[in-house]
Amino acid sequence: MREAGVKLLADDLLPFSVYCFDGEASRRKGHRLIDHHATESSMMLSREWSAVFHGVKISLDWVIHAMPLGKQTGAAFASVPLYAKSMKDNPGHVAAVTGRTVPEADVERSSALRDLQRAARVELQAALQEVQQHRFDILPVLEATLPPAHIAEWGLEGAAKEQGGMFFEARFPPAWFFGQIMPPPLAQRPRISPPKKASPSTCIQG
Repeated sequence: MREAGVKLLADDLLPFSVYCFDGEASRRKGHRLIDHHATESSMMLSREWSAVFHGVKISLDWVIHAMPLGKQTGAAFASVPLYAKSMKDNPGHVAAVTGRTVPEADVERSSALRDLQRAARVELQAALQEVQQHRFDILPVLEATLPPAHIAEWGLEGAAKEQGGMFFEARFPPAWFFGQIMPPPLAQRPRISPPKKASPSTCIQG
């Protein structure tokens, strides 16, 4: 595929050092991230696998937890169901991805979320540095819509891309990157012949 000019990205990177499972469904089935997630980050950033790809895309969960993004981020984020309903930072999801039980006390639930966010942040910073060292052809893609303050804080302007906006989770215009799928060169639309009229002799009457 590389020889044919296809650009390959490792999709939805997640670190097993932070995420035991990639969600509640995987937790119920006992499908650990390291065993069942095709793009576990340490594997994809290894020397063997990094040579396969032109770039990598960081999973939505990882970006949301590392940055951290939620309904408190801003009015636009608070209007999006993903954030308004706390789908990625509620106690159940936090417990599921970390392989722990849901704490009963509110203070323990808040502490569990902060621990996850802290670990995700440390690992994302390290992963982005490792991505730089691999010198991929394509900048790393962060699977979320980011506010300008986060871009400035992380020093991402010109150092990464953002998969967000009207075609993704936030449903509002992207701040600084807009992905677009283009047809391959010399692609031609297939010619479709008009339907033939049925002959009266071939009609079946009941």
